[in-house]
Amino acid sequence: MAALAADPGLTVSGLAEACLLQQPTMITLLDRMVRAGLVAPAPDPRDRRVVRVALTPDGEAKAGELVAAAARYEAGVVVRYPQAEGIRAVLHDIIAGS
Repeated sequence: MAALAADPGLTVSGLAEACLLQQPTMITLLDRMVRAGLVAPAPDPRDRRVVRVALTPDGEAKAGELVAAAARYEAGVVVRYPQAEGIRAVLHDIIAGS
């Protein structure tokens, strides 16, 4: 959900890549998220074979909650393990480049 919040309208393939998942696994996860009302698939306007995925308003709210919870968790880890501060930037770069 954070990947979709950061890059709305990702393709299913692009989302799978961003989440480090195989496409069939991503499709299964997306099907569950569609049933939960968190995401909405839509055909690409230029290529009907491509499916793009966007967060619904409920999905945007849930993504905001999850991103905030992750930030709180990360801050708690840094408090408990100050040496983690030195690798935080590296981990963010790894995640962003995946």
